[in-house]
Amino acid sequence: VPELSERVEEIPWWIRRALRDVQPAVTADVSLAEACLLRAWPRGIDGLVDEVRAAASCARRAGRTEVLGTDLATALSAA
Repeated sequence: VPELSERVEEIPWWIRRALRDVQPAVTADVSLAEACLLRAWPRGIDGLVDEVRAAASCARRAGRTEVLGTDLATALSAA
């Protein structure tokens, strides 16, 4: 299977998949997809899913139901 960096067209699908089971429900802002598309994912899909879910937690703590690209950056710096 090719690296995720060679299959960037799948990233929006994986973002939706990662957020599907987050409760209470959250949605992805386009800035989240943009941030994910610009980042290298050395852990592949597992890393993407884990970090998107961590970003969703950051958004929820901020009282939002929409996950922003800046939530991803916050989740990465907190790791």
